[in-house]
Amino acid sequence: MLKRQKAQGIVEFAVVLPLFLLISMGIVYFGLAFSDYLTMSNTVRSVAHEASMKKTDDEYTAVIKNCSTGVALVSDIYIWEPVKGDKINTSYLNVKYNATTKNVDVTAEAKFNPDSSIAYAVTNILGKKVGNGMQIKYSMYSDVRAKAEASGS
Repeated sequence: MLKRQKAQGIVEFAVVLPLFLLISMGIVYFGLAFSDYLTMSNTVRSVAHEASMKKTDDEYTAVIKNCSTGVALVSDIYIWEPVKGDKINTSYLNVKYNATTKNVDVTAEAKFNPDSSIAYAVTNILGKKVGNGMQIKYSMYSDVRAKAEASGS
């Protein structure tokens, strides 16, 4: 009788283990993705705040460099390199002034990394492509820019 109970325990463990590992990997994946989202969101908010205090579009380049240099995502799930060397890649992080609303609009986009082991595993489990990536938009009123335009400088 005791041998049968041991065998039953081993079989139950073998059935439950893959499900447990799948759930654990899902938790890790979403945790890493959420951490990357928070990093990008904080960077975009910082860029919008700093850019809202500038008077010209040319000053936005320095803001992007100052706020996003050294910022890296935790995982390899996304590709996001707004500053690479001395160059700014506006496809990852873009700052524009909207004269109608008097807002500084900041858009950040991170694309899924096709070489990511986690994205590869999720794609194989689901049997389809995970998605395109994530996009974050942030707008902040620019009192400094609005006053500069009103005064004509």
